[in-house]
Amino acid sequence: MFNNSKKNFKNNIQIASFLINDPKLTETWGNVYIVEPSNEREKKLGQLIVLTALSDFSSKTSQKEIIERIIKEMQINYYRSDVHPVRKDGALDLIFSENKKAGLYLSPQGAGFSNGVNKENLNIEEIFETILQKANQEFAKIIRISQNNWFKKINILVVIVKNESIYFAQIGSLFSAFLIHEDRIIDIIEKVRANNIPVNPLKLFSSITNGSISVNDNIFFTSSGIFDFISSEKIKRIINDWEVNSAISKFQNLLSISNAKSILTGVIIKNNYKKTEAKLIPTNNSLFELANQRKKTDKVLKPSFVSNLLKVQKKWFNLSSAFLTRYRAPQKDHINPFIPAVNRDGAFWKALDKFKSFSRLSKILFIAALILALFLVYSVIWLARKQTKDNQIKENKQLLEKIENKQNVVGAALIYKDEKKAGKTLEEILKLSEKLSKDSPENLARLQKIQKETEIQLNQLRNITVLENPLMITDLNLLNSNPSAGGENFNLVFLNQQLYFYNQDNSIFKFDFKEKKIFSVFKDLQDNKLFENAKPYDKNSILFSSANGNEIVKFNILNKNLESIALKLPIETKKIEDFVVYSQKIYLLDSGNNQIYKYYPAQTNFGEKNNWLKDEQVNLNEGVSMAIDGAVYVLKSNGEVLKFIQGKKQEFVLKNLELALKNPTKIWTSFNSKYIYILDPETKRLIILDKQGKVQKQYTSEKFIHLKNFVVDEQKNKFYILADNKVYELKAEY
Repeated sequence: MFNNSKKNFKNNIQIASFLINDPKLTETWGNVYIVEPSNEREKKLGQLIVLTALSDFSSKTSQKEIIERIIKEMQINYYRSDVHPVRKDGALDLIFSENKKAGLYLSPQGAGFSNGVNKENLNIEEIFETILQKANQEFAKIIRISQNNWFKKINILVVIVKNESIYFAQIGSLFSAFLIHEDRIIDIIEKVRANNIPVNPLKLFSSITNGSISVNDNIFFTSSGIFDFISSEKIKRIINDWEVNSAISKFQNLLSISNAKSILTGVIIKNNYKKTEAKLIPTNNSLFELANQRKKTDKVLKPSFVSNLLKVQKKWFNLSSAFLTRYRAPQKDHINPFIPAVNRDGAFWKALDKFKSFSRLSKILFIAALILALFLVYSVIWLARKQTKDNQIKENKQLLEKIENKQNVVGAALIYKDEKKAGKTLEEILKLSEKLSKDSPENLARLQKIQKETEIQLNQLRNITVLENPLMITDLNLLNSNPSAGGENFNLVFLNQQLYFYNQDNSIFKFDFKEKKIFSVFKDLQDNKLFENAKPYDKNSILFSSANGNEIVKFNILNKNLESIALKLPIETKKIEDFVVYSQKIYLLDSGNNQIYKYYPAQTNFGEKNNWLKDEQVNLNEGVSMAIDGAVYVLKSNGEVLKFIQGKKQEFVLKNLELALKNPTKIWTSFNSKYIYILDPETKRLIILDKQGKVQKQYTSEKFIHLKNFVVDEQKNKFYILADNKVYELKAEY
């Protein structure tokens, strides 16, 4: 059982809780109560929170009712508008005073809980004492009547949160309280337990702990069993890094598979006041002055931008002058035969002559302007690239946050058995992951990890088993006389617990399971005819249909006898898509003529046909395969499955099949089978349904290339898949 109570205050205090208690694993009962009073009473008296647990619950249901009644009375008494607490002499006051003298807890650096009493909240404190005294009186009455030690099985933690002030008291030792301050997690109740106050059955609530929660600190009330499954370091990190609702989801995801024998519960209280960045204020501190002086000195000592620019200009001017001096065009009266004449009619030389006519200062300014222009262009390009990179990083971060939030949604949906929502959210995660950056090995690795984990979860939801290395028992390519023809020339049939194969040469082979070898049975079954479909007929015979589907022959495995079976078909029949042998009768699927023919064994040698389908409204177009278990199932290439009984269509819908069929090729079942099997080569799947159409299991593998056929051996709980002329053996797991 999962409970997720949440409360957000209008001020900076936020509260959320979770409860995990599976009655199948434990007899412990427990609950979390976060009372929601009116806004006026909440503002005046704060929030009342109660955590409860009762062990050995199965035989003591009345104790649960007692606890719930007392908690309800506490709630009513606390929020009554006419409450005016009067302090009375009693054990509770005495013990409370002793705790105050002892100093309950001093937090490090003044953060978290502080000792002493906050005068501003003294009234809350006294009201809390009063309701605890009344609860003690109620428990005392019950204990006197019952005359047993059942109170030793009770664990109750009562908490009051008023603004930043917190008060709590408890019965039993199951619950703990922790202050999470910066990078530390501190047990608060442990300090109080050090007093070793003996349990008095007539005064079960014996002490009150009080304090205040500092800015950006957190309080975590929890059952002690949670540390058997999550480390204190991880608890601290989750509470510090996540807002309360997300933190609750994290805890639920981590604990949902814990199989705990006791309840697991927790209440998070966060003070989410946002700190503002501190401004640097000058002081008389000598270190501060020294730092400022150093900055000023650096400005004086470091060369200025202008001086650097002048140096660059001077260097460029010298280089330009040297270039012009060395490569100026020769004068007509000083012709050097070793230097080729330069054509001065081009635009470059005209611009160069123009530049030479500039004064020295003009040349310097021109070169400076050119450098500045280049620098500006480079800066613009660099800034644009940086902005693009920053935007990509920001977008990537936002995508990762969205993905993580959706992963939390998936975890919660799985907890509450909402598989439809979980599947839809996982598909959304895959779409978001496609937008993630792939510009670095780290980002690519993160993307691949997210996609792999998401696909694994999706497969689990869809009952898909991905086979990385399915067991291959034989490779028929070794028998292929024409390897260049490809992997479509073998087929298989299952007869009398044996695997038989046949190819386009009409040769038959048998696989020996003991020796793991293939032996030839018969060659050249029938000349000039191609057989592409085969079904077992009896223990010793196989029926083969021709490629055009209009002829069937019977082959006896023992005597190798081949017998042609004459079946009368309508003249307009183009091709029989499939045939099935059921109870020694032959059924033919004629999709073109929208009919199923039934043939009886008799002296006519299956000659006479009967139109078995009586529903004229049925459309068998695209029908590709047929199976019979008493009812007749027709598989269509569009993924639809039709069911018929006595020739009339029945309602039949595929259920829980999230990934649709794409051009399936074969359906199989039998009278003794509990399941229906469908082969879908395009998605590399073998789908197993129950007889109501609900998916039970799906098998897939990247090695299922060119899926051709499959056969089922339900006696050994196995099936065999033919893909790319390789035969794979799979152990069925329904």
